Order: sequence, then C-alpha cells, then structure tokens
Amino acid sequence: MKIRSKWFPDTRILIGLALIAASFIGVFFVIKTNNSKSQVYVATRPLSIGDKFDAKQFSIVEANLGANLDKYITPGSLPNAVFNRPIMPGEFLPKSALVPVLDKDIVAVVLRIAGDLPGDVKEGDLVDVWAAVKIKEEGFWQSELIAKTLRVSRVIVSTSQFDPRGTTKVEVQASRDRLSYLLNAIANQDKVSIVRASHKEIELLRSASTPRTLDEQDKQNVGETPDTNPRGPDEKDSNSESIHDSENIHEGHE
Repeated sequence: MKIRSKWFPDTRILIGLALIAASFIGVFFVIKTNNSKSQVYVATRPLSIGDKFDAKQFSIVEANLGANLDKYITPGSLPNAVFNRPIMPGEFLPKSALVPVLDKDIVAVVLRIAGDLPGDVKEGDLVDVWAAVKIKEEGFWQSELIAKTLRVSRVIVSTSQFDPRGTTKVEVQASRDRLSYLLNAIANQDKVSIVRASHKEIELLRSASTPRTLDEQDKQNVGETPDTNPRGPDEKDSNSESIHDSENIHEGHE
C-alpha cells in the first residue's frame, strides 16, 4: 500500500501572496489618506511679524494635506502666539510661523546661533543677543546688540549625517519691546550670536525686580521736602503775615 505524503506549499508562494496582500493594504491606506480632507486655517489678509494670532484673521477651509496635516494649525487649536514671519493672503497657517506667548508681556523665541554656543551659557542664564545683518552676496554687517538680559529657557543641539558639527538653537524669553528686533533677525537670516550678560546688568535687573521696603521708598522721594512746621487749616502763615505788615507800613510812610 502506497502512503501519500502530505503536500506543503512552496515557501516562495507564501512570500509572494504576503507581498501581494501587503501591497493591496498599502494602496488602500494611501488612497484613503489622499482622499481625506481636514479643516485648516487660511489667511484672509496680510499679517506681519509680531502680530498676535487671532482666528478672525483666517477663514476655515477643507484641504487634503495628507501626512503634512500635523505641520499646520487646525481650528481645534487656538494658540496664544505671535507670528515670526509674514503671512500672505491665501496661505495655510503652519505651526512654524508662530512663537508662543508666555504671558501678556513675554514671548518665547527660538534663535539659531551662528557657530558654537559659549561654554558658560546654559538654561536659566541671562544673555545678550547680537545680530549681524545679512547682505545679499556680500556677507554680513558688523554685529549689533539687539536685546539685553534675556532668559534662556532651552538649549537645542541637533546633529545630522550631512552636518557633523550640528546646529545650535536657543530659546529665549523676550519682552514685546524687543520682539520685533529678534523676529526680524530670524526672518532676514541674520547671523545671531549670544553672550552671557554682564554681572552689572544682572544686578540692575535684580534690583529692578526686587520690591523696596517702606523706608527705601521714602528715600526715593527725591525733591520732596517734608513739612517741618505743620499747621491746621485755620492757622495762618507767619511769613505771609509779616509780609502783609511790611506792605502796610510801607503804604503808611507814603
């Protein structure tokens, strides 16, 4: 009696079927992703550097952004932020065009540092920001101080295969009066560098932020002479009386 051996499919056939199934699934998800639309903000008017984000400045449209949807602001999020570059009408609002506002007066700004970060600068330090204005095909102007005593909130160092030295970015907390200078330096691709703030500047900042006591406040009242001869509302000024008497005597002699 002849015993039949069990038949096992060829491994190459199984691999081929798996590849075909995977390709069908991949095509299905690609088509589904490309056909799906999401709501995004689109600018209705020109917006400038430093303008505060307001949903009234945008209209909501449905667009097929696919995998790039995470790079844009959607109607579900209303960021408390300002623009770090100009926005043109009809442009979708990317997250990279906004910098967060920490409170009503302080804004977090990320600066790309030219060269290496000074070794003594770390998170929490106070720094001065310098910028050299970029000239088309001619290099840069001499560096100028654009902001003083800004707090460093983050230091970001990234490296890549094509740039072994990496790039250094520093997030600083800037007041609104310095914001336009920093954002213009970013938009113009100026050469930005930072140095640690001097001890004198740090002490001045600390003294300005430290509340004074009552005695210290009294010492600040420069030019105010205390009344050493207090009198009631019904009491007359002896000086005015003497002047009045002298005038009467002078009239009598005449």
